[in-house]
Amino acid sequence: MGLNSSYRTYFKSLANSHADLGAGQSDNHFALVSFFQFNDAIRSKISWPCLVAEPADMKIDGPNESQTMDNFTGAIAIYQKVSARNDTPEQKDDKADEALTILKEVLSKMKADAQSGTAHYLLRKFEIRTSSILKIEENDYVGYRVEFTFGYNYNYKPDPNKWL
Repeated sequence: MGLNSSYRTYFKSLANSHADLGAGQSDNHFALVSFFQFNDAIRSKISWPCLVAEPADMKIDGPNESQTMDNFTGAIAIYQKVSARNDTPEQKDDKADEALTILKEVLSKMKADAQSGTAHYLLRKFEIRTSSILKIEENDYVGYRVEFTFGYNYNYKPDPNKWL
């Protein structure tokens, strides 16, 4: 399974197993899209609250081929639906607070998975960029978004069967 499939599978499984994200009810509480692609078409198909994982960027780092780490930067957000017309500012704040609570739960699960020794391979190195927890407020949804880094050691050696 490649990086993108593994990434999608991991975050979709988190969304599908968290009680506040409709665990066992449907798999529509998850999307893998960039923040800018979270448009009306996607929002009309999703169940609320939802976990949105943004595609990860990759950086290869290390002094030599035997001490190399693939480092990834990703982001997740938890969003709650609001009504620009009907919800009061207090109701919107309450929904944003609920989203933050769920986000902290998801981050706690990711950290526990990383520390368990049996974690998904993407999470062998995991850290939250604490300065980047950001509140998102749009006309029809509110929530919080956080960036994180993760990675794993990889031995980069060329496959001799691929080179003439």
